[in-house]
Amino acid sequence: MKVIVRKSTKDFKYKVKEIIEVKDGYAVNYLIPQQLVYPFSEANQKILEENLRQAASKAALIKKEAVATAAKIKKQVFTLGVKAGEKGNIFGSVTNLQIAKAIGDAIGIKVGHNQIEVKEPITEVKRHTITLKLHPEVQTDVTLEVKAV
Repeated sequence: MKVIVRKSTKDFKYKVKEIIEVKDGYAVNYLIPQQLVYPFSEANQKILEENLRQAASKAALIKKEAVATAAKIKKQVFTLGVKAGEKGNIFGSVTNLQIAKAIGDAIGIKVGHNQIEVKEPITEVKRHTITLKLHPEVQTDVTLEVKAV
């Protein structure tokens, strides 16, 4: 049976839009239900090309927004208030969730805790540089000032 590859996975290593020949049972019982392939036809080939074009357009728009956000927040200093001792040591350490909330509150854009990369644990009251990964291809360093409350 001729099929058109819809998406590639670790186990199914064909290129998207590639037309391949597979056994009927494998296509009907596994590949098509898993939405890895379409049955071959000219109409399905055009649908797949249109879906890929739209996905590429959407990905470009998301990347453009990430670049704009990175430019907007690059020079800002974000402030986070924490409980600390007399010598400036924090009780525990600052988490990515706390950082994400502080950044989100300051700029009004939701930042996920998994988008934040801290090189070493934040355990002192001072300025720290952290990395925000806004997109797989867009990241920026921002300054986080940790203050004692």
